[in-house]
Amino acid sequence: LIKREQVEQVRNQISKLPPDQQTILRMRFIEDRSFSEIANILNIPLGTALSRMRLALEKLRKQNDEP
Repeated sequence: LIKREQVEQVRNQISKLPPDQQTILRMRFIEDRSFSEIANILNIPLGTALSRMRLALEKLRKQNDEP
């Protein structure tokens, strides 16, 4: 039950991210794609893919730190 609540909480937090960051998270963690693949598929520079992931993870960490 607790794990289910945690999963729902993470999904809710991800849904608050900008769509481009949600896409990067999905492609990396659910689809298990490399950052090179993600950049090629989305037709963006590799650095942009990496930056979007970094920003998404930072926002998720901040959301978890909030009381």
